[in-house]
Amino acid sequence: MAITFASILFALAVLSTAASAEPFFYLVRQWPTTACDVYHCHDPPHGRDFSIHGLWPNNDDGTWPSFCSQTKFRRNELRELIDEMNKYWPSLTGSNEVFWTHEWEKHGTCAGPQITTQHDFFAAALHLHKTLNIEDALSAASIVPSDSTTYDTADIVAALRDALGFAPIITCHNGTIEEACTAPACHNQHTCPHVRYPEPKGSAAIAAV
Repeated sequence: MAITFASILFALAVLSTAASAEPFFYLVRQWPTTACDVYHCHDPPHGRDFSIHGLWPNNDDGTWPSFCSQTKFRRNELRELIDEMNKYWPSLTGSNEVFWTHEWEKHGTCAGPQITTQHDFFAAALHLHKTLNIEDALSAASIVPSDSTTYDTADIVAALRDALGFAPIITCHNGTIEEACTAPACHNQHTCPHVRYPEPKGSAAIAAV
């Protein structure tokens, strides 16, 4: 049975060090075609790119803060970012603004002291998403969408590590590959040794076999 690949997650030392008491950040990207196999999407997925799920503060002890203040989402603070947010950070299941509101209130309010404003929170995620290009990293290692090829997970990890500077650990949970983690606190081993990377059409997705 195929196991769908839902998201890819990087721990970003560029914003803090794992040894500090301050949070480090996970940049979580999702493969839309796979996400739509798991969730009911309001529109069919399109394109060949990962999209942003969120920028999530985490603590070195394995815990993560959430809903750290009552500061509400304010779209008017993000005017210059809205076009890019619609492009790179869309909701697959509902309103973009509802999705962004959730990400800000749950995660963005906990992004201090490194990030203190809504503008900087969303701008940081957009910058990192464009800088850490998953599709280019995989393509450079000849890991491309194919309906007939199976890839070793270790090769995908190596491709991302070599191109982006982060070595994710890819894990499966409840039958679904959930994340690739590069933080020192990530102790899980790869549980899906081989993955398929089908063409992104219909319900196709990166899937473990």
